Amino acid sequence: MDKKHGIMLGVIGAILFGVYNMLVFVIFRDHNSVFWVSYVFEFLAFALCAGCFFVSLRNMSLKAAFFGIPLISFSLYFLILETIVSFIFMALRNVVSVTLAIVIQVLILAAFLIVAIISIMAKDAAVASNEKINNSAKYIQSFRVDLEGYAERCPDPTAKAAIAKLAETARYADQRTTQLSAPLEQQISALVAQIQTCVNTGNYQAVPQLCQQAEYAYSDRDRKLRLG
Repeated sequence: MDKKHGIMLGVIGAILFGVYNMLVFVIFRDHNSVFWVSYVFEFLAFALCAGCFFVSLRNMSLKAAFFGIPLISFSLYFLILETIVSFIFMALRNVVSVTLAIVIQVLILAAFLIVAIISIMAKDAAVASNEKINNSAKYIQSFRVDLEGYAERCPDPTAKAAIAKLAETARYADQRTTQLSAPLEQQISALVAQIQTCVNTGNYQAVPQLCQQAEYAYSDRDRKLRLG
């Protein structure tokens, strides 16, 4: 979110809060403890909702969500609910006790804060998972990139064909990595390093056998990944 949009949202929030203040102080003339308790909780609801908007909109790539519902939407629901409840308590300020007003609105605030914390935790977990997946994909694809380079440099047609075939296998390999597949990925990495050495030293006769071993390792890796 750029600075201009942030300022515009801030102005809209200030206008809405100003309208709310005008209404409550015009409608409700006498202000007792129930009124002020409800006013404070409504102010907190406005502040938390504004905070959720700015924090979420600053990072558009991955918003915090609770069971698929964005935190921004939950903050709006919380604000609407608190506005209704605070108006009810203000209207009944001479009938209900201040204890009841505090308990009900504390429960509403606590419920929202719990949802917000869970949403942020879920977002952090999703970000960490995405980073792990991206790193895994880059690691697996690095084999393909290296092999394509070796195939281009290799003058021997038999060795070149074997490397190109292995590079194609690497292209369509599963991008995931697990504890079960990690040893096989290390084996593939070692074989790719040996292929590089053979190409650099001119030992082209050993390349097809190394490529075949890597093909077997890829097949075993796919079976391990299917097991989960």
